[in-house]
Amino acid sequence: MKIVSVLVCFLVLLSTSGSFAQAPLFDEQGYRIAWLRSPTPDSIDGAVTLNVERLKAKMRSANPPVLVDVLPLTWMGIWVETDPHRSLPGAVWLPNVGRANLEPMWARYLNENLERITAGDKRRELVLFCRADCWYSWNAVKRLVDWGFTSLYWYRLGTDGWLEAGEELYEIDPQPLQGQ
Repeated sequence: MKIVSVLVCFLVLLSTSGSFAQAPLFDEQGYRIAWLRSPTPDSIDGAVTLNVERLKAKMRSANPPVLVDVLPLTWMGIWVETDPHRSLPGAVWLPNVGRANLEPMWARYLNENLERITAGDKRRELVLFCRADCWYSWNAVKRLVDWGFTSLYWYRLGTDGWLEAGEELYEIDPQPLQGQ
């Protein structure tokens, strides 16, 4: 019984000392920094959230949006893929651009690719996605809103939702880094 009492006192002491304080989920700019594979909100300011049917309708339109997959990928001077990545038809894969604290290399990578795929038009429709319950796409949408893009869509169900709807995924490669 004495051991239980000591253990209870120890746990109370630790819990009141802040040792169990939860780390912040968002940084000062509002980007998600922790638990990046967890349930996401239903929407994000500055973008329209799409479900599968609305995304398919957009993809069939006369001027379909550019689909941007932001699933992260290990970079060690080269892309390190352990398994092929499968994504939505026609998607452009820009790994690592949904991280909260975007290092200059990744900011440049994102900016150069956006310039190329939108022809410099910040009104060009873009659909950003990752997987279901993936904050990387939420962060990427927030970043593009902050950068002045105005025709943004968020497909929060990502490749998981596409596959669950019975749609096919296709193998894609990440866009190369400049000089690669």
